[in-house]
Amino acid sequence: MKPDSSSLDLGKIASELKSFMLDATNSLLAFAEGAALCILMFVFCLIAMLPEIHKEGNKSPVKALVQRYLACKTLSSFIVTVFVMIALHIMKVPLVAVFGALTFVMNFIPNLGSLVAILAPVPFVWLGEDGTLARCILVVVVQLLVHNFAGSTIEPQIMSQGLDMHPLTIVVALLFWSSVWGIAGAILSVPITCVFRLWLGQIDDSRARKVYALFDSPLGS
Repeated sequence: MKPDSSSLDLGKIASELKSFMLDATNSLLAFAEGAALCILMFVFCLIAMLPEIHKEGNKSPVKALVQRYLACKTLSSFIVTVFVMIALHIMKVPLVAVFGALTFVMNFIPNLGSLVAILAPVPFVWLGEDGTLARCILVVVVQLLVHNFAGSTIEPQIMSQGLDMHPLTIVVALLFWSSVWGIAGAILSVPITCVFRLWLGQIDDSRARKVYALFDSPLGS
């Protein structure tokens, strides 16, 4: 009886381990696919929107919108990077410049990008001379507060001023498109919404004008 029971237990463990590995592999592949898609979209947007690629007489309002979006996103990422680097310097975290550069790049990928940037310093803090669990938690919490404050306050304000859109419209667009297309939708949420708003503004229809006005004043003010 014991050999049978032992063999059954080993088989069950092997089966559960195999299932876990398959799930982890699928999750990793899905994340890699989404990240690669986001990076490709962003690179193609940068290349397609470069003024040198197009003729001077061919001015597209859509191109101008995406250019302003990229400029606003770069500015907001820079501001977040500055705050994060100041916080890391105060907490005496090593390689502040490296983690600052990582924060700037990963801020273009909402949610997951910020999470990677927040967790990146933890191993170096833990392996330091005064590395403790409390200090690691402090580093994570402080960065999380900076990212949350920037994502809910600074970035919507910059986007609203640079793109002439209400901050609430930008937040709702981010939530909607990220729920539809995940990471790619989160990155392209503002450009898609801007293009849709621009298209509505060119339609000579009372219903389109009402929706257009809703983008500018979602609270009816």
